[in-house]
Formats: sequence, C-alpha cells, structure tokens
Amino acid sequence: MDYHQVMTSPSEPEFDWSVCTWKGSRRKQHQEFHAIPFGRKLEIIEEMNDSIRDLREAQRRSKNPLGEAATAAKR
Repeated sequence: MDYHQVMTSPSEPEFDWSVCTWKGSRRKQHQEFHAIPFGRKLEIIEEMNDSIRDLREAQRRSKNPLGEAATAAKR
C-alpha cells in the first residue's frame, strides 16, 4: 500500500508546500493582509492601541518594578 494513501484521503486538498519557505510565508502573509478590508484594518489598529493603553495603565497602577526598570532603561 502507498504511504501517501494511508496518510491522506482522496478528498483532502494537496498541501501548498511553498508556504513553508521564508518567501512563501511572507507572500501568504501579504495576500492575507491585502484581503482584509481597510475599515477592518483601522479597527484592528484601534484595538491594539486600546490594549496598549490598558496595559500601561495596569502597569502604572501596580507599580511593577520590572515595568519601572524597563521604563527607566528607555530614558
């Protein structure tokens, strides 16, 4: 019996091995990015900004020594 027949069924699509290379992976990332509507991209950026603001506020409230050291290192 053929090994390929044991591992995949005939109805499974062939795997695109080109995405396993660095160039192929980057190409796939660009294709997926360009498929996202512009409005959704803006929403994602705003959500990331909100998350950063919340994390900074939580860090400030907790007086995290590690966070303070990281902030001091940036000065």
